[in-house]
Amino acid sequence: MDLILTIRQATPIKHRITDDVFMYVKEHCPHTIPACLRLRCCKHLRMLDIDSGHYLVFENNELRRLGKAPPSLLNAFHFKTVPQVFTRDTKWYYIGDYEALEKTSAPDDLPVAEAVPVETRLRL
Repeated sequence: MDLILTIRQATPIKHRITDDVFMYVKEHCPHTIPACLRLRCCKHLRMLDIDSGHYLVFENNELRRLGKAPPSLLNAFHFKTVPQVFTRDTKWYYIGDYEALEKTSAPDDLPVAEAVPVETRLRL
């Protein structure tokens, strides 16, 4: 199942967070930084700021803008709140909002990841 289809269906499922995460965020939302801190150990943490349409990276406890996201990812957003969290192992799973993220086990045993370069693209 691809990411766009999972976003459109948006059925929260009980699944552990893997080291591959996609999140819809707002750069100035009070839940964005706490969500990033919780997921900082994920090897591939990709965020899309729904206000600017840019990918974001979390470095040194700050958000930094990267390139523009494809319109298909922005158009798929239909939620009322952010962050909205998705994770992938063999397919994409919808975790839910910040409250759901807090209740989901994060991959604490993974090493803290470096910033994901803009060249690392999502497989839609």
